[in-house]
Amino acid sequence: MNRTLKILLLLVWLSTCAAAQFDFPPAAGAGSGTVTSVTSANARATVATTTTTPVITIVSAPIADSVTGQAALLAGKLTTATKDTLTKGYVYAPISAGDSNIVFEVRRSGCTIREIRAIRTGGTSASINAKKNSSDLLTSNYATTTSMASAGTLQNNTLAVGDLVYVTVRGIVGTVTEIFIQFTIEEPQR
Repeated sequence: MNRTLKILLLLVWLSTCAAAQFDFPPAAGAGSGTVTSVTSANARATVATTTTTPVITIVSAPIADSVTGQAALLAGKLTTATKDTLTKGYVYAPISAGDSNIVFEVRRSGCTIREIRAIRTGGTSASINAKKNSSDLLTSNYATTTSMASAGTLQNNTLAVGDLVYVTVRGIVGTVTEIFIQFTIEEPQR
């Protein structure tokens, strides 16, 4: 059963709970009678028993976990939770000159690259970019550092089935032992 259908079924069930009446029998041997309903959908009832009579306290302020609040939260998730995020990475190790390699082929429509991050080990500098087919994904080449960081502003980052995504090393200074490039990709839920 897909996730959307499960959420819809849960919403229907929760809405029926809002209209239901509940029976709370008294604690063993303490008091008599039952509570047959709670009248406010936005109230929380607590039952405390004394030696002879149950004491019921109704908190009438709206609460976040009321049936209405839960239904609204779940309804909001139906419209906002439509994408999954995944990461793909590529490691150049070692590298001494400019190079370009395919990292992945897009297999699902509706994917978008949200971020490219990179880190360099060794050397003085290494500039990189990434490409979708023949178009650069970064607005300018990124000069890698020895700390993982965002590689800059993206362009051309909406992907179609069959697009090839490349990593391109554009320049190296010094003895670079490794460059790691990571793509954060948002794709439709399955």
